[in-house]
Amino acid sequence: MNKFVLAIAALLAFAVNSASAATKYSALTKLSTVTLDVGGAGTGSTDCGATQLAGAHSDTITVAWTGFTSNSEASLTIKMCYTDDMIVNRPWRKYVDAVDKNKQCWQIPEMTKTLHSGIATADGSKTITIPTNTPASTYYFQVIGVDASGGYVSYGESSTNSCKLTTKSYDNTPATLVGTHATLTVISIIALGVTYAVDLRKQQATYAPYVSK
Repeated sequence: MNKFVLAIAALLAFAVNSASAATKYSALTKLSTVTLDVGGAGTGSTDCGATQLAGAHSDTITVAWTGFTSNSEASLTIKMCYTDDMIVNRPWRKYVDAVDKNKQCWQIPEMTKTLHSGIATADGSKTITIPTNTPASTYYFQVIGVDASGGYVSYGESSTNSCKLTTKSYDNTPATLVGTHATLTVISIIALGVTYAVDLRKQQATYAPYVSK
C-alpha cells in the first residue's frame, strides 16, 4: 500500500513539474510592474539616465514589483536574462517560449535557470548580489508568478520600465596581490640579469688562458 501511495505521489509530482516546464510565456498573464535599481535602494528605478553598472560578486541590485496578486500567485521566481541584442547569433542564448527552456534567461558557466525562487509576493522587492562569474554583458530581470501547485501563472520584466543592467567582469585578485606580482616580476628580471652577468664572467675567466695564448 505504501509503495502504491508513493508511486501515485511521484506521478503527481512529475505531472506538476511537466506542466510547469511546458508553460509558455505566451499563455501567461504579462504584468508591467517590475522595476530594477542598482545599489540595493529597495524601490526599483525608472531613471534611464542613471548608470546601471554592477561588478559581479560585489554590487547589489534590487528588483521591485507590484500586482502579482490577481492570478493565484503563491510565490515568485526571479530570473536574470540577457537583453535581446546580446542573444543575436548566439544560439546558446536563444529565446524559447517555454519558460523553463528559455536559454535567454540561463546563465553561463553555471547555466542557472533561476536566480531566486520561493519569494513571497507581499515582499515587494528583492535585493540580490550579482553572482560570481556572471558574464560581462547587459541584462534585464524577469519575475514569474507561481501558484500553489508550482505552475507558472504570470510574469513581468524590468525591461518594460527600467534600464538594462550592465555588468563588468569580476576580477578576484586583491589589489595588494597585484602589487606583489609586479614587484616579483621586477625582482625576477633583475635576478636573471645578474645570473647572466655572473655566468658570462665565469666563462670568460675559464677561457681567458686559452684565448691569451
